[in-house]
Amino acid sequence: MFLHIGTNVLVPTSEMIAIIAHKGTKDKNKINKKFLKKVMKDGEVIDISNAETDNAKSIVFVNNNRVYISPISPQTLYLRSTKFGLSEGLKKIDGR
Repeated sequence: MFLHIGTNVLVPTSEMIAIIAHKGTKDKNKINKKFLKKVMKDGEVIDISNAETDNAKSIVFVNNNRVYISPISPQTLYLRSTKFGLSEGLKKIDGR
């Protein structure tokens, strides 16, 4: 199955590793900053969020060293996955 993550991009759910909030990479969360920096150095980052408008809401990590910066919030992506029965194996850990 596939999950629409914005701007006509579909990601196979079987290849998704994690979805994190983009704001978590900008605030005081050093672990997220460090992890994203390493992935950006070693992998392929695809910004589909229209970076000029600072529209990034989430970061989607895929198991082929690909990272998508999405304009859709992690909460919305999670809700989409549950609505269409794609949430098997997903674990929501932000407490909301």
